[in-house]
Amino acid sequence: MLKAKLFIRATRCRQSGFTLLEVLITLIVLSVGLLGLAGLQTMSLRNNHDAYLRSQVISQIYDIVDRMRANSGRVDDSYKMTNATYTFNAIGPKTENCDKKVGCTTSEMAAHDLFNWDQSIRNSLPQGIGIVCRDGSMEDGDYAWNENKVTPACSNLSTDPLVIKIWWVDDRADPPVARRFSTVIGDKL
Repeated sequence: MLKAKLFIRATRCRQSGFTLLEVLITLIVLSVGLLGLAGLQTMSLRNNHDAYLRSQVISQIYDIVDRMRANSGRVDDSYKMTNATYTFNAIGPKTENCDKKVGCTTSEMAAHDLFNWDQSIRNSLPQGIGIVCRDGSMEDGDYAWNENKVTPACSNLSTDPLVIKIWWVDDRADPPVARRFSTVIGDKL
């Protein structure tokens, strides 16, 4: 009986606690889980940045539409850009300051608004560029961002609605890739 008690007590002593193998397996499982969480956090940050850039694009679209509405109260071709290939230098320097000048014509105000809008896009989007044109299919056009050149593929037919197209570079993608957002504003504001 004394031998049985000693055997039971000795087995209990050997079975208490964790073995080194159990601890190592636990550490491996925990490490894999933490690596998964780190990857999830990285993906979340990338998607949040993409959502931020898209919200900036929407803000820029509202900006130019509000400028059009404030200028003439109607959509006309004063804001239409007619260049076949639109480059970063197409708008040129600011010539009229219609914010302070009284008596700007509709076309002077449109040129002023387009210049300010272009500067705002450049400041808020990485390598951002935007155009307003008449186009029947808004999902076309090409942006060679490494050459700083946009080919908007606008038809500019008077029967087509006005379209706003904005391009930018997703600089956090690997490799960086050009993105586009297009919307039809129609003929009535």
